[in-house]
Amino acid sequence: MSAQETKVEAGDFVVLAEEEDSIVPAGTYRVSKVNPDGSFHVGGKTAVWPRRIRTER
Repeated sequence: MSAQETKVEAGDFVVLAEEEDSIVPAGTYRVSKVNPDGSFHVGGKTAVWPRRIRTER
């Protein structure tokens, strides 16, 4: 699944992969907001990039 193919919507569940120096740790989250640039939020102010998505549930 590439970043271009990954389209998440608010309310989706995603499993994030570990990434060095990441503020948001790996784990399962519910998407709270999607930004116009494709990044998204999982409840906080920090944006997460789709490349971190390991799987969608």
